[in-house]
Amino acid sequence: MAVFYILPPRQLLGEALATALRPFVPGVAINEDACADLVDSLVTGSPDMTETYIVHREELPDDEDLIVTLREGFGAEAGDKVVLVTIGPRPDSPRVRTWKLEAA
Repeated sequence: MAVFYILPPRQLLGEALATALRPFVPGVAINEDACADLVDSLVTGSPDMTETYIVHREELPDDEDLIVTLREGFGAEAGDKVVLVTIGPRPDSPRVRTWKLEAA
């Protein structure tokens, strides 16, 4: 079973993380792109997840069905897990929706 993380656009994700980190390291210029890269490396480097894919929102067409796009463009199959993460009203409170793909 594969897990597909659908994350906010890299820029938005990086900005949210940089905003959350800046109070912990005052005076340090935190690179927002590096923050987004960090998330990618944390998820794909996790030893408990063998088939994990990161898809940022900007990699998906706006006018197509998400499930169809994952199947046709990214190889998702029945039984794969999808974790859709969007930025909530506050950057430190994302909205998360999870489901398993059903047979086509």
